[in-house]
Amino acid sequence: MTDPAKLRDTVERFFSLLEGESAASDEENFAELADTLDELITLGRRADMPFEDGHPEPPTRGPEGYRQAREMAQKRFPGLDVYNVPDGISVQPGESHLISGDPYDDIADIAGDLYQVKWCLTNSSPNDALWHFRFSFDTHWGDHANNLRWYLHARAYGR
Repeated sequence: MTDPAKLRDTVERFFSLLEGESAASDEENFAELADTLDELITLGRRADMPFEDGHPEPPTRGPEGYRQAREMAQKRFPGLDVYNVPDGISVQPGESHLISGDPYDDIADIAGDLYQVKWCLTNSSPNDALWHFRFSFDTHWGDHANNLRWYLHARAYGR
């Protein structure tokens, strides 16, 4: 079971990295992003909370929030390029087609889902936040985080 305090700390770390000022080098910021993604992915796999009725729906950031998160990502992590990623994982070799992944889209989409989790932590309940965290990990941001993490690893080691 995921500790709500650990969830709060890790989500805050993600937003601090994305939104805050940094005196670190670009490579240090990339490494910090990779570390934060590792923590988020681990928490996402381990979070387990049944849905509870009675909580308000968290607001979405909408197109303007997406645009802002994307711009912050481009500023904080300059020079990232599109990358190849399989369009669906297949157990049949050669069956998956390649599509282009966009690291700035990945970061903005992760931010959008984690914004809702952050809202739940403040305005709803830890259980509701954990449910939204796990549900959105399973259905959306987990794919973005894992693809981005794979790309950052390849980039760090010159592949």
